[in-house]
Amino acid sequence: MPEEEGLNLPQYTENGHQIVAPTYETTPNDPLWKGFRGTHQAGVQSFNDYEITTEIALQGGICTIINENDVHEDDQLDFYVIDKNDVLELFSTYGLTVGVDVLELGHFVRDIYVYKRKDLNFVRNGKMDVVAGLFLRVGYKSGGSIDIKTSIEIIAEEKIV
Repeated sequence: MPEEEGLNLPQYTENGHQIVAPTYETTPNDPLWKGFRGTHQAGVQSFNDYEITTEIALQGGICTIINENDVHEDDQLDFYVIDKNDVLELFSTYGLTVGVDVLELGHFVRDIYVYKRKDLNFVRNGKMDVVAGLFLRVGYKSGGSIDIKTSIEIIAEEKIV
């Protein structure tokens, strides 16, 4: 099949099978699975931040509610990539202060209700490069009276530089 510039042509595996959806097996490098645990305060919106220590291409993640029986029906989950230490040197551009402000670079999961859901899977259509020093942020808005414990697993391709 001739390649034509500007067209989104199908991709094929080395065995000649058409790739119809990105899979973890089609990444150039083996995917990295990394886990984080956190506790979210009852009755308020709280955030847990996890620093990325090596450059990755973020593909998605899984959030498991450890104590799912304690989730209130109005509880919501959010997932972000943020810069809080001016790693990208953009704070002065936006008038932000290190140690006070946060620059949101991506907000991939928005207001997902978690009631009666133990595992929430999130996979991006594509990847987001995340450099070392940025943070993954899990936001949890609680309507209940019991702290919620979460386990986060990210799926990423570790960048080889």
